[in-house]
Amino acid sequence: MQSLEEFQSENPEIFEPPTDMIPLGKCEYGGIYEVASRNLWLAVFVGPGFIGVREKFRERYLFTEYHRDIGPPIGTVKPHLHVGVLPDGIELHERSEKLFLYLEELELELQKAVI
Repeated sequence: MQSLEEFQSENPEIFEPPTDMIPLGKCEYGGIYEVASRNLWLAVFVGPGFIGVREKFRERYLFTEYHRDIGPPIGTVKPHLHVGVLPDGIELHERSEKLFLYLEELELELQKAVI
């Protein structure tokens, strides 16, 4: 099996911070961001993680990934656009039905705006 150091030396672009990424220290708690990550494209910052809607095997559910500034291998989220702030009254955790429904609706709105 390849070591992390070998993988990093063979794939330096993965480990270089992108120039358009919002640094961890500039992310706003409860802020909603468009992100590049393994499983999310829209997520709420809960420091140092982001909660968003993940789809796997046709099932959609809330899932947390962590800011790239945390470092490999767990830092996978690169926020690049702040799109808003979560309204009051929505709990910030993976089991929040209100958060799930809000993000589902917001994703649809943003997708329609692009089309």
